Parts: sequence; structure tokens; C-alpha cells
Amino acid sequence: MATCDLFDVWSKACNNYDLPEASIRSWYERIKTKLSDEDSKRVYHNWSFMMAHKRPELERAKPHIVLAAFFQYYEFDLQKNCVAENCEIFREFCRDAMVEDDDVKQIVCHLLGEKSTEPIPSDIEDDQAKLQDLDLLILASPTDVYKNYAELSRQEWLNAGKTNYEELRRKTLTALLALDIYQTSDFNAKYAKSARSNIEQELKDLE
Repeated sequence: MATCDLFDVWSKACNNYDLPEASIRSWYERIKTKLSDEDSKRVYHNWSFMMAHKRPELERAKPHIVLAAFFQYYEFDLQKNCVAENCEIFREFCRDAMVEDDDVKQIVCHLLGEKSTEPIPSDIEDDQAKLQDLDLLILASPTDVYKNYAELSRQEWLNAGKTNYEELRRKTLTALLALDIYQTSDFNAKYAKSARSNIEQELKDLE
């Protein structure tokens, strides 16, 4: 796998909260190592493919969205929801890096999927949409990259012991075509046409 250096993106987000350089560097390496684990069932949801393809938009994202993107798949299992584990890892990072901003802790955990009874900033839905669009950015890749992504997703699904990949893949792709693929206007303007073309071709290939 090709290496992917995202330290500048990570450190820029962390420096927004005046975090210690040692913690910034140690946690960057810890996250990178975790997402690069070749012994896990990660085939697509890893550092060198998934995270690398998010870079162009991560460079422009709000700091708390960047933090959420880095912790979103720290723990990953197609068989179960890992929200609680990933929120706990993020809180460990906050303790280690002495993050004092309680609002950012709450916002990032909310973006990671944690339910909260506390008041949430009114623009959190826009941030959630941006994080989801980052996940779907791969759909607008050049044709050869998209085909590789589709194959990696299939392998990941099969590695998890699931056998109905093609059926569920068709349902997922068809549902995406029935909606606006991207929830944010900037992603929709830049990427929707390419994503739609790739999805339509994959559906033909699955016939």
C-alpha cells in the first residue's frame, strides 16, 4: 500500500485547540498505525485508501470535523456499531492532550454518533452532512480508482463473513441514485455528476 501523510491536516486541526506537540505527534502515529493494521479485516476502511481519498476536502474542513474524521473508524467492524468505542478513544485523546474545550468534546462525540441530551449547536446538522459527504467522496473518484474501491469494499464485506454483498450493494447504490448523493451544496456541485456516473456503471456491472 502507498503511504499517505496527513500530519499537516491533523496538526492544523489540533493546533486550533493549542494542544501539546508531543500529544499531536503521538496520537497521529497511533491513529495511523491502527488504521493501517494489515491483520484486521480492514480492506477499504484503512489509512492508505479511505483516509487518503478524503485529504482534498479535509484540508478545508472545520477542525472538529477533521478530528471526527480521524476517530470515526478507529475501531471498525462491519458486524457491529463501534460508536461507543470510538467516542471513548476520542475522550482518551482529550485527556491525554489536555483538551479543555468541553463544547468540542461534545460536538465531536455527537458527530461520531453518540446521542446526547445536552444542547447541541444549531449548525451541527451541517457538520454531520459534511462528515457524511467526506465518507462518500470516494464515489466521485476517477473510473479506475472507483473500480478499485468497489472491489475493496466487496473483499471487506466477504472478509466479514457476509455472503449477500451484491444484493445489498445494489440496494445501497440504487437508494443513492434516488436521492441527492451529497447533502452539502458544495459537494453536490463538485462531485455529484461523477459519482452518479460511477454508480450507474457499477450497477450495470452488477447485473
